[in-house]
Amino acid sequence: MNISSLALLAALVMSQPTAADELPLALVHAKNSSLKVSRVVRENDLFAEFKGTIWVTGSLIVEWYGKDDSRPEYLLVPNHESQKRLPHFARYGVRWIDVTNGEDAFQRAGGALVAVRGTKDGIRFAKITGSFEISNYVVGVECDSPWARAVILITDIPNQALVASLNSPERC
Repeated sequence: MNISSLALLAALVMSQPTAADELPLALVHAKNSSLKVSRVVRENDLFAEFKGTIWVTGSLIVEWYGKDDSRPEYLLVPNHESQKRLPHFARYGVRWIDVTNGEDAFQRAGGALVAVRGTKDGIRFAKITGSFEISNYVVGVECDSPWARAVILITDIPNQALVASLNSPERC
């Protein structure tokens, strides 16, 4: 073999996907979890849907965007222990959960007073810390970024002093 043949062979070998590149991401899910896998999709999109409920401790956050305040974003940010218990794909832990019934959950968690004060005083960000029972949990990865969404069924806010209005945190 001459040098150009070796270079061509090396280029072909280097451009081939490795076995690690072809392996699907593992779904990390505790066997004793109250959430049961109902569907996993790996074609085009990567996500898993779950049946059942699970309690998550953390903070329900609402942030109002724009001038009309009509489209707030509702996120449940689990604490470290809850993050470890939530199903996710390997290498992509759950950092926050989009709450699909955010307005209702926020009102039930004690956010009604915060929301009224927020619109009156121009507050753009509020946080309520407690425990939340969630269902309809879905977790996925899109564009190398994890995502999750769920419905909050029950809120348990043991200390109403933890219902607070805050300034918006810095984001990149």
